[in-house]
Amino acid sequence: MPKGFSFWLQMISLAVAVLLLSVHPWDWRVGLASGLGLLVVAGGWMRTQIRRLERQHRERAAREQLELLSLQRHDWLNHLQVLLGFTTLNKAERIAPYLQELVKRLDIERVSSQVEPPELALKLALLNRDHPEWHWVVEVGEELGPLKRNAADRIGWILEQTATWLKPFAGEAGEVKELYLQLSGYQGGFLLQFRPEGEEKYPTGEWQQLREKIKACGGEAMLRDSGRFFDIRVPSERNT
Repeated sequence: MPKGFSFWLQMISLAVAVLLLSVHPWDWRVGLASGLGLLVVAGGWMRTQIRRLERQHRERAAREQLELLSLQRHDWLNHLQVLLGFTTLNKAERIAPYLQELVKRLDIERVSSQVEPPELALKLALLNRDHPEWHWVVEVGEELGPLKRNAADRIGWILEQTATWLKPFAGEAGEVKELYLQLSGYQGGFLLQFRPEGEEKYPTGEWQQLREKIKACGGEAMLRDSGRFFDIRVPSERNT
């Protein structure tokens, strides 16, 4: 980001004040004046930097919201195209079940958006944007209360690692399979259940790599249904 005139003026003033404090041969009055000037300049510089960081934060938040709106718009266009297809093909009997399923998914998203802290809720909401290899259907157990920051950070990290690990097992280009993910609570911690669509089973070596990553974060990964599905348990408190 280009620096403005006021920024460089503050930097030059700060450098001059530091130089005077370091090498001046005069009495304490000059040192006091230089010190006060240094504090004023430093305060102005800090205020400028804080404002710049706040502006960058607002811009980043706005970009994330625009990307989320774009993703939602894309999803709704897809739904409308499906409904128009049913109408064109004279399959009106399929419209009501499709709308019922859509309402169900919207209710699932509503519950997911209420997860605390909000950083984890946002990560769940952006899975389809950040990992588009799958069509993520996310469900959060209503019994899940607000999470402690440490637990939420570990769940977010495990979720990111697992989503990245799952990328090679997605469908072929142009084919997006569905992946059902449920986050719920259990006695002593939290449970992430991954249910990818398809018959894919995971090579032993690659599965072991994911298990080791989860274990390093204090979690435990377990295969289900003959290796097609898997669960990840995350203790509420990490053992040290």
